[in-house]
Amino acid sequence: MPNGWFPIFVAVMGVQDWVNDNPLIVGAVVIGFLLVFRLFYKSGREQIEETARAFTEPHPGLRVVMPERKIDPSPFRRTVTCKINGEYRGTQVQVAIGNDTQYVSLITSRTNKWYLEFRAEIPSWPSESTLSAEGIAGRITALAGFSGVEVGHEEFDRTFRIKGPKQTVRQTLTDEAINALLKLKSMGYDFAIDGGELIVAGDPYKFEKSVLRRTLNSMTAAVRRLDTTPKVF
Repeated sequence: MPNGWFPIFVAVMGVQDWVNDNPLIVGAVVIGFLLVFRLFYKSGREQIEETARAFTEPHPGLRVVMPERKIDPSPFRRTVTCKINGEYRGTQVQVAIGNDTQYVSLITSRTNKWYLEFRAEIPSWPSESTLSAEGIAGRITALAGFSGVEVGHEEFDRTFRIKGPKQTVRQTLTDEAINALLKLKSMGYDFAIDGGELIVAGDPYKFEKSVLRRTLNSMTAAVRRLDTTPKVF
């Protein structure tokens, strides 16, 4: 053994002898550490629930639902940690908050990130009509002459692909509705309208009340502008 390592070896052996001679003290120290750690440490699930409840507290129409934990052995899994359901600014909404996890092996994970999914019903939106972001497939079909419904707004028609009755869709997509959807898109979220429901999804870097507030405000504003149902006063 090199001379430089000898003092370290002696010190380690001394600590080991002290641990062996004082098991009760060592046990008390370990238990005390674990209690202090548990007192100040919050799991991801607890942090999500705390943030969700803090957000819903000023909004009596919203409630937090904590789904039962389930073990999913698949290498890629989506875990719904928390749900927020109810009425927000006059619109019925559903929010799912959770994690996307992809495992490299049984004990190591490659990705583990937040995801958020917002849903809100648009009462007057025709159930047979859909709206989604324009992708490569959509551009190819458009070149082949199978374009969707266009509303005459260059940026909107370039960004989204719409299927459904042309007249009904154009009546629903007013200038206010178009601007509201473009604003929602500018926030970096993916969204679609399917079956009369606006579905917004994203994976923010960090889950905070401000993320919920900003997205719900923009989403419900879009719903109000898309809903052409006559208002009764």
